[in-house]
Amino acid sequence: MVVVVLGSLLTDKGLMKDLPRLVEKNTFTDMDLSAMNLMAQIEEDLQEFGIEKNVRPCLKTPEEIERLTVDEGLSDIERAVHLLSSGQDVQWISVACSLPELLQRSPAEALRRVLPKVREVLHVAGPETQLASAESFLASLRGGLVTPAVFAQGFLPAVLMNVEHRDPAVANAWLQTLLSAIEIMPKDLVKREVLGIATAKGQLSQAVPSRIVCCKILGKIATKFDAYTIGKEVLPLVRALCQDVELEVRATMCRQLESVARGLGLEQTRVAVLPELLELAADEEGGVRTAALETLTNAIAMLDSATCRHTVVPLVEGFCERALAGDENSMPSLALNFGRLCHSLSATLSEEQRWSLLEHYCRLSRAGAAVENGNGHSGGPGMEGPRRDADVHVGVAQQQQQLAPGASGERSARQAECRRHCAYNLPAMVQFAQPENFSSRLRAAFAAMCHDRDAGVRATVASSLLEVAKLLAPKVHLIHKELLSLLQDESLQVLDALVDNLTEVLLLVRRTSSHDNKAPPASELIAALLAAEARAGASLKWRLHERLVASLAGLPAVLSSDQLYYKFVPVAFRIIDTHRVLPVQQAAVRTLCTLIRHNRRHEQRQEMCDKLVAQLCRARSFRHRVLFLDACGYLMEHFSRAFLKRAFFTHAMALACDPVANVRMRLCSLLPRLKALLRLPGDHDLQQQLEAAIRRSLSQERDADALAAVRKAVLALDRIEVAVDSLHRKPCEEDLIDEQREQDENLLMEEQREREKQHADSKCSQQKPKGDKKKGAAQEARKIGKLSRSNSLSMQPPAQPVAPTPAPPVKGSRKSSVGSIGSAHSPVIGGRSQVPSLFPPLTENPGRPRSNSNPAANRSQAKPVTVGTTPSQSEKRAVVRDANQRKVTEKSSTATKKVKP
Repeated sequence: MVVVVLGSLLTDKGLMKDLPRLVEKNTFTDMDLSAMNLMAQIEEDLQEFGIEKNVRPCLKTPEEIERLTVDEGLSDIERAVHLLSSGQDVQWISVACSLPELLQRSPAEALRRVLPKVREVLHVAGPETQLASAESFLASLRGGLVTPAVFAQGFLPAVLMNVEHRDPAVANAWLQTLLSAIEIMPKDLVKREVLGIATAKGQLSQAVPSRIVCCKILGKIATKFDAYTIGKEVLPLVRALCQDVELEVRATMCRQLESVARGLGLEQTRVAVLPELLELAADEEGGVRTAALETLTNAIAMLDSATCRHTVVPLVEGFCERALAGDENSMPSLALNFGRLCHSLSATLSEEQRWSLLEHYCRLSRAGAAVENGNGHSGGPGMEGPRRDADVHVGVAQQQQQLAPGASGERSARQAECRRHCAYNLPAMVQFAQPENFSSRLRAAFAAMCHDRDAGVRATVASSLLEVAKLLAPKVHLIHKELLSLLQDESLQVLDALVDNLTEVLLLVRRTSSHDNKAPPASELIAALLAAEARAGASLKWRLHERLVASLAGLPAVLSSDQLYYKFVPVAFRIIDTHRVLPVQQAAVRTLCTLIRHNRRHEQRQEMCDKLVAQLCRARSFRHRVLFLDACGYLMEHFSRAFLKRAFFTHAMALACDPVANVRMRLCSLLPRLKALLRLPGDHDLQQQLEAAIRRSLSQERDADALAAVRKAVLALDRIEVAVDSLHRKPCEEDLIDEQREQDENLLMEEQREREKQHADSKCSQQKPKGDKKKGAAQEARKIGKLSRSNSLSMQPPAQPVAPTPAPPVKGSRKSSVGSIGSAHSPVIGGRSQVPSLFPPLTENPGRPRSNSNPAANRSQAKPVTVGTTPSQSEKRAVVRDANQRKVTEKSSTATKKVKP
């Protein structure tokens, strides 16, 4: 395409011919101008290609090689001196970095010969040498290679000389070295060597960088001296710098007032430091006010409650009012420190002041922007709080200011930063407001931040959602909608912030809300999770997708087995089958194994195992077969031996004949762990499979790497002894763990069966028609009558038993008829006649015949035992008893007739 355009332009003679006329008349069209610009650029490129250039080779010249050559016979000290005297920058850097080693080997020679040369080189050295020297000086002092006195004498002059270097990076490096050295040096040495220099640099006649350096030095040395020395030597200079004409100096000194206050103590701070801080808080420059707010936040802990109540609280409220009224420069700093301010002042606040600070926080959280629902549509869920009417005019004014023609991108960025800081402080503000007040005080602000148009705000809320859920444990249902909204957010930044704590948040939401029946519908949660997985899978951020798939392994504690089986198991198999990134596939395999482990239905578990074998072990791609072996390794860590041997052992051993060497090598690494699963004599067949696979691999393996893996596996197998199950064998720790795993697997299924039974019983009781209540009551009355009759019969004296009529033997039966007689008649035990049971006991399985019963005996019944009767208490009970006796007699007679030849 470029060639065609270039040819058309070069052959467009009409345009070149009309060029003078167009220039003279100054009549150009947009197409003419673009064509002319393109032609001029092409002409310049052609001229550049035609220029002959002399490319200088990158090799060193003989002179440079000679200058870089050093005699090998020189000692370390002599070599360092030689390089510092006639070397180049790269050699100076080498000597500067090796200075601590030289001081450790030869401290006297290094201090006498090398250190003076280093100080001379620093006058003309480049930034790299300066930075290396600053780091080496500090390392020498911290490592104890030189004493503080030696450092002050030999190193400190060079440090003080370079703290005002013209390169800001170099100057900051030397200043940090000086400040760190002040912490290590004793206070008398600091007072003698540093305080005088700091006082000289802090004079008004010095340059602004010198006064800024003085402010930082004063803040550091204030922690070394006592209150008297600070008040006499340091405090006058501190006051002068707080009144400096340059805002950078005032802001720097303001940030050091915290250190000065720590050295002075409470009384001197309230008298000397607090007035300066209050004056700086009212400064006309926003940067100075911001510094005053940060210093005030850090210094509240050093003030008493009365000072906080009468001085600090009104000052903070004044900050909030000015920031919301239009001081947008201090708004981000106020939002960042708002949580610390509220918690520091919490003990001294009245109820009205507490609600006032919460009101300011809510207004800051909606500064400058409407909210969105994460899908690009504006909306305001959660704005139904009692403060909505009070906040409407603020939000409208801020939106009008933002939409005004003069609104700048910088202003919008500051407002977005303010909202991000408010989202960062959300857990602190929830704790400050107390969970019981969340719904009325912070619910609207929380919902607004979850639907903010800036993705950074929503991501910050998502990252703090776990802390909020822990604080709202009794009322965590209040954040259900926002959780689902963040899961369905279109920005991957939000999902990235939420996925790390997703499992814990879901567990808190579902577990805490289920007690109050306020848990969100599982269908909404499942839809949100599936949508999040789809967005992560469609993006190029495979690490995010891997973390999300791995977090799904915690869903068994949140959702039921059926929901996981029908919704998330297909997703895991799809990722394993179609995804191209190996870590994502491995995460899906681990998640799938976890879902199998916690599935409560035997049929579903067996189907998942079969599908895992069919889709991975028997797959055409060798990568899938390797994934199957990875799954086996993961299953060995979480499943019992019995389950593994029953479901996967044979399939894993079948891969010993795999045509791909990588699969066989991966299997070799699992063979020792597979052998450790075996227990004799029950696993004799599996042991033979393992030994046959080893023999086959040793005799038929042709790949060198695979053969080496087999030999390594054989050595590992020789060190493993197969345990033999016996009564005298004492179980080891592994056996106890395996037994516990097997019990847990069986317990999951038993709990599911019990739950299904209870659900079926409750469903039947709910579906029972109301018209059957009378009938049910009558049946219950008859049952009570039968029970009372049986009790009355059992309490009567025993009667003479009727001699049973022996039944003839059944044709073709080898057993005597005595067994049938014994099973048909109830003997008299303990003076009571045992009434024959017409139904099997409830503890037995009705679907199976009893093991010790005789078929012939079961089909035969003897005559009932004749017992005495007593007068009934009512006529109705007597009639019922007689009818039941007649039924029993008829059934017994019928059974006796059936067994006659």
